[in-house]
Amino acid sequence: MNPVVDILVACVVLLSIVCIGKLCNTVKICGVSLGCIWILFVGLLVGQTGIAINQEVSAIVKEYGLSIFIFEIGLEVGPKLFGKQNGKNWLISVLAIVLIALGGFVAVIIGKIGDIDL
Repeated sequence: MNPVVDILVACVVLLSIVCIGKLCNTVKICGVSLGCIWILFVGLLVGQTGIAINQEVSAIVKEYGLSIFIFEIGLEVGPKLFGKQNGKNWLISVLAIVLIALGGFVAVIIGKIGDIDL
């Protein structure tokens, strides 16, 4: 098949999963909504149907899909998280960022010492 068609099919499948997941976001079970987790559930369900996507395009779509999922979580949780920040909680946020950066730095150092491709 044509590579452009493969990419378009993968994008249509991915965007359909996101749209259906967002529509399911309105469903509440015992008064609780699962939020953007519905996108993950719909993606798992579609993955079990056996829809075939070109293997070369599949790797790109997986990364792109994960990025969209993480972005959606940020959109949903971000305003709630930063809305509750007051004067002293900024220190916790700065320490969290420093800890993440330190973890990345340590991972790179261990990779260099152990001759591991990152």
